[in-house]
Amino acid sequence: MSVEKVYESVAAAGLPVTFSGPWKGLPCDPSFFRLPPDLTALLNNLQAQFDEKVLIESGVVCLDGRGAVEINPVLKSADSIVWALRRQSDAPPFQLVANQSSVRRSMWSFSSVFYDGRTAEMIEDVVDRVAVAFTMTDLAILWSLKIPAVPAGGLSRLSGNRLEVFCKSMNISRNTNEPFSIPASASHGQRA
Repeated sequence: MSVEKVYESVAAAGLPVTFSGPWKGLPCDPSFFRLPPDLTALLNNLQAQFDEKVLIESGVVCLDGRGAVEINPVLKSADSIVWALRRQSDAPPFQLVANQSSVRRSMWSFSSVFYDGRTAEMIEDVVDRVAVAFTMTDLAILWSLKIPAVPAGGLSRLSGNRLEVFCKSMNISRNTNEPFSIPASASHGQRA
């Protein structure tokens, strides 16, 4: 079984996201969900379906300090909204984003979004613009309003390869001999 099947199983167990306050009547984009309140039951279900190695590789579970399998702390937050990214609308998720972080640590949440099948189309619809959101609720609201957005998680610590990925994703040319700046001619939000 593949990592994508694990994500598909987690998303299928998810509950719809509802907003409060001024966004109360806004239907949430279906790619966002909340985990069920009984995480022990979810963990047991996942362990019954998938090999432990695949579960750990997916990042949905990890080993605690005693070596016992547990749901990844990134997913555990009771208020956590999870975003299932899909290459195509009918494909299983290739990544889950929660608390501004990718569940599968080999992929950075910011750049993962650009591989989501709807992202390029949505960015094109808004003339090559993309918003940066600092909370999962903000991400869910923006996407529910059909405004493409990426998670800000990790942007404050950009360096090395991640800075290069950021610059490439945003079509920013970066001269290492000059201070970092975004040229006026850059088309922000273009797909890498």
